[in-house]
Amino acid sequence: MIIQFRTEDNTLWLVDTEMSSWAQIDKPADDPESKILQGGDLTALGYGRFALSPRSPKTEAPGAGLSTVAVMPVVQGTTLTICLSCNVPIRQFTMPIPVNKIVYEIISKKGEEIIPAEASFETPRPAEDEPIRD
Repeated sequence: MIIQFRTEDNTLWLVDTEMSSWAQIDKPADDPESKILQGGDLTALGYGRFALSPRSPKTEAPGAGLSTVAVMPVVQGTTLTICLSCNVPIRQFTMPIPVNKIVYEIISKKGEEIIPAEASFETPRPAEDEPIRD
């Protein structure tokens, strides 16, 4: 999952949970001229929470103090909401590559086996979804 967000100082960040990496970028990820200004590894802390290594709460600007992010799916009625929480205030976030399919799986108690569940469905990209722009 790729999450793109801005901290209150207008710094643009990209977090890729699949590749276990993060980056500060100069332009939105879908801009072909976007460049990585700094980056590092994500360290899983559990329950969808990650540390942005080597950043710490004492890291100075840009994105002063940004050092952890949490990505959480929250179900409200029939709506699945992707929530982002950081250890510093953020202004906005989006997913440059939106989720377009939800698949249900069952993980065995021993964690050794993944069993596909019977239900899955395609979800279209919402028309009102707008990428972050400068």
